[in-house]
Amino acid sequence: MIPFDCNQSVRDLFTDKFAKNFKGLKIMLKRKFLTLEERMKIIKLSDKGKRQRWIAEELKVGKTQIQSTLKHKLDIIKEYENNVKSDSMRICVSTIYNVVNDLCLKWFNNATSRMISVSGA
Repeated sequence: MIPFDCNQSVRDLFTDKFAKNFKGLKIMLKRKFLTLEERMKIIKLSDKGKRQRWIAEELKVGKTQIQSTLKHKLDIIKEYENNVKSDSMRICVSTIYNVVNDLCLKWFNNATSRMISVSGA
């Protein structure tokens, strides 16, 4: 058991000072959202033959994020070619029913502002 101050955060506890005792233990960090530029970098590194685990360690992200990026490779390349903002972090999804969705949202907002029950009950 390692003595530590209660005010000390868990992340501070596993600094380099303690890392040598816990080599196999990984600390879960918050998920890093990748920008379009970073996702394109992953695709280019993968095309050069780099392994997914190496890319994940290089960019300090999880291996599953690399796999997901490579799975959606064509969509990402299409966005990049269409000059989407490079700092965007999510793929903009559009459907054929966008107009219907917008009209439903306007109706819902109008009905709820008038205190009309829209729950169906």
